[in-house]
Amino acid sequence: MKEAKTLYRLVILISVYVVMGFSACAGDSVEGRAGAMDRLLADIYPAEGPGAAVLVVKEGQTILRKAYGMGNIELNIALRPDMVFRIGSISKQFTSAAIMKLVEAGKIKLSDPITDYLPDYPVHGHHITIENLLTHTSGIQSYTNVAETMKTIANEDVTVQELIDSFKNDPMNFAPSTTFLYNNSGYVLLGAIIEKLSGKSYEEYIQTEIFTPLHMTQSYYGSLTKIIPGRASGYTEKDSTVKNAEYISMRVPYAAGSLLSTVDDLQKWNKALYAGKVVSKESLRKMTTPYVLSNGKNAGSDKKGQGYGYALSMADLKGHRVVGHTGGINGFVTRLQRIEDEDLLVIVLTNSLIGAVNPATVAHQLSAIAMGNPFVPPSEVKINRSLLKKYIGDYAIENKGGMVTISYDEGNLYSQRTGRNRVLLHPSSKTDFFVRNDLARASFMVEKNARPSQVKFYNAEGAPGAEFTAIRKQ
Repeated sequence: MKEAKTLYRLVILISVYVVMGFSACAGDSVEGRAGAMDRLLADIYPAEGPGAAVLVVKEGQTILRKAYGMGNIELNIALRPDMVFRIGSISKQFTSAAIMKLVEAGKIKLSDPITDYLPDYPVHGHHITIENLLTHTSGIQSYTNVAETMKTIANEDVTVQELIDSFKNDPMNFAPSTTFLYNNSGYVLLGAIIEKLSGKSYEEYIQTEIFTPLHMTQSYYGSLTKIIPGRASGYTEKDSTVKNAEYISMRVPYAAGSLLSTVDDLQKWNKALYAGKVVSKESLRKMTTPYVLSNGKNAGSDKKGQGYGYALSMADLKGHRVVGHTGGINGFVTRLQRIEDEDLLVIVLTNSLIGAVNPATVAHQLSAIAMGNPFVPPSEVKINRSLLKKYIGDYAIENKGGMVTISYDEGNLYSQRTGRNRVLLHPSSKTDFFVRNDLARASFMVEKNARPSQVKFYNAEGAPGAEFTAIRKQ
């Protein structure tokens, strides 16, 4: 009798373990990971506001393809995953690939000075190469950083030459190859070179040499007059109020950010790029290798293996190399990234210029979930209001310029960086804070019996992102 009871208990125990194991596997299945992604995205992008189209593909299997939020708020049209978005600076990798195709055809060399193709361009005594343009190391002033220039041309359907004329006489920022500074002017010049060598307009070249061969039937050079089926409307926010995006002629971003596409077409693009169907494997290797500055450091990063190549950036995400690019243009912010050793592609296209969470951060979180190693947010704790109020103040960002304002409102602490929306800080300790559904962290340095002297901003461990410190103004 005792043996029977023992056997019965053993059977029950084994059954429990089997059920527990099955549940764990189910939670770690494709469906379980898709569910975790869906919950995250539904929380980030409310149904009634601007949203996102998202695609996650691992080893050729689609884990998630879904849209959140509204495609047109005024007409009450929900976003669909097949809708067309402005992709902003993701366009640059098409320009980069076009240059590499011309390199392979023997029409241009990366080491060539730009004056071989644009003889009238003033280089102010410097030797600026094609590779300098590709890697944002030319030292040429970026026209999008000059407020007066953008005010003058933003609404104009400028020609390529008129666009170049708007910045060509600006002073250089630095000597070529000495510094990395993100630069849209360089990609305008690359577009002009593509036109000169191919005998086609940039729009025609991208269409005939890339879009059509890859059957990217929902990808376009941006136009405000062309009828584009399924085009999503773009939005921005001001004082926490959603507004239609500011007007910009799509001739202004040109080869630096003029293209429109969908998550599905961008999957075709990335798959073909990595399969050697756009450029050779050697050309792709160059595109995805950080450019080395004259001081021996990688462009865009001081860390080994990380940095910026040809319109693609390399970073580390939970020990894996992630290759991608972010885009931002009136009404839209986008992200396309691949984790190479996991054969994982994540695309996030949003139709709001200033959203609660950056699409790159969203893509990092989705990637981590897809790899079965999600970011776990800190636990929130309660903090005395009087302590929270001690953090109120303006903090000057060290070595970068700009300001972070820490404010208090109805029991909550907020952070707002110059030119951005304020975000709610959730306390994880008396000095440490996190942002919900984000990877952003903040840590205040408090001297004994005194007010906080500075605050350090950084991303969660294992997530890409530069950290910086802001010093409290007296």
